[in-house]
Amino acid sequence: MNHIEIAEKLAPLYGERSKLQFSKTQLEKQLEKRREELIFTGEVEGKDADARKLARAAKQAEIYRQDAMLSTGDKALADLDWKLSAVQIEIDAIETFRRGLEWQTRRGLAEALGAEFPEYQDDAPFDKAEDEYAEGAAMEDAGVPQPAPTFGANDEIPF
Repeated sequence: MNHIEIAEKLAPLYGERSKLQFSKTQLEKQLEKRREELIFTGEVEGKDADARKLARAAKQAEIYRQDAMLSTGDKALADLDWKLSAVQIEIDAIETFRRGLEWQTRRGLAEALGAEFPEYQDDAPFDKAEDEYAEGAAMEDAGVPQPAPTFGANDEIPF
């Protein structure tokens, strides 16, 4: 599979994901509105505030359970969640494959550049300079006096 084929597979999946997310958001809003319409405001019996609160919650749950729109809406919401998860899993798998291809391409470019410019493959000069710098810093840390840099009459002062 090449990058064009990957894009052809991802484009409809992105569209499907957007549609499912939009449908889910709309359904959630409708269900929330319906729940607000069904809020129980009547009186309940109970010997104290906690008992009345519990009775009110039970009554509210019973009202929600008996409402056809809420029960079918909750099932539809669960179905949308399932479909959205399946689409997202497919998108993630294809994107992971695409990233693998991209890294293969990068590795190929790096190898091609290394073959084209072999003088940059050896970092020994950098290692030597790094070692000399580390050795001088260690000597200074140990309190060993270091020679002061000397400058010729035609040298620029490095600051």
